[in-house]
Amino acid sequence: MKILYHLPYPESLYADRFIGEGYSYAFLDKGHSFKFLTIDDNFSKVIFEFKPDIFITSVFYYKQLDFKILKGERARGLKVFFNSPLPHQYDFPEELIKLVRGGNWGDVYFGAFADEWGSKMESFFGLKYHHIALAANKKYHFPTTSDKKYQCDIIFMGANLPDKKETFAEWLIPLFKKGYQIKVLGRDWTKIDVFKRKIGSLSRKLGLPWLTNTRNFVVPLAEENKIYSSAKISINIHDLRQQREGNDVNERTFKIPACGGFEICDPVTIVRKYFNPDEVVMARDSKEWFQLIDYYLKHDQERETIKAKGTARALRDHTYHNRVDQIIDIYHSLKD
Repeated sequence: MKILYHLPYPESLYADRFIGEGYSYAFLDKGHSFKFLTIDDNFSKVIFEFKPDIFITSVFYYKQLDFKILKGERARGLKVFFNSPLPHQYDFPEELIKLVRGGNWGDVYFGAFADEWGSKMESFFGLKYHHIALAANKKYHFPTTSDKKYQCDIIFMGANLPDKKETFAEWLIPLFKKGYQIKVLGRDWTKIDVFKRKIGSLSRKLGLPWLTNTRNFVVPLAEENKIYSSAKISINIHDLRQQREGNDVNERTFKIPACGGFEICDPVTIVRKYFNPDEVVMARDSKEWFQLIDYYLKHDQERETIKAKGTARALRDHTYHNRVDQIIDIYHSLKD
């Protein structure tokens, strides 16, 4: 089967890229053909030459597509999977809403939001909603031996995003005052990295892709599993909306246990859809967050038992290989 995946900026160092790479590895590993559609590609040329069976895209990229061509290819048998956030989070352009409701956009509407939100999303777009969560990438996310340079009490790996400023202030920053050995890894934590991010953003607007390569990984992707396998506790922090609504989680939720890490997560209720309390620890509030961190740093055996169960669950149920199986099942149900 041939899969075309819409990733306008494959050089990006944020979530879209890593999600795309997770799907790429999983589809290829399962024997399918896979290709990224980037901002530099000619859409009609790629579509006609590659002739995909499945095209995975996002509502955010609809202006980069030719819907007349898509209509013809869908008549040929192409199935278009399009991802969208919750309707109440964005002011979607009227033309986009008409495309979706008129059946001119695609065949499968999916997202990482909980099933219970499906009815709200279906009433807005008029299409059945499929819940396909994020996951871990089996190419990089698996347990390994501890690495001395990453050994510590607590580790957080993630970008210093503006929409997490408040959650970092409540859940991360106070930990530095408690005397723990803490490591924070990721992008935009230094002034130099913030400057590079701005240069990269400007380069995309000006159409100068070479400038987007000025930014580097703080940690090589191939070492993520060393990081989580080395720290005693790997903390997972979401933004305020995710904590408040509790209907979606980040990739880190799955990557930490898949890499052999012990995860303590902030309160995002959908975590319990994926992991039991004896697989991933979740705090009910910031007070319990600090209590749990202190408790599990002092109770090694309990920590190791939970870690082992979480790793087994993540590698069994929550990799992009699992999500690919879900997509293929949906595809065949449409064909049937």
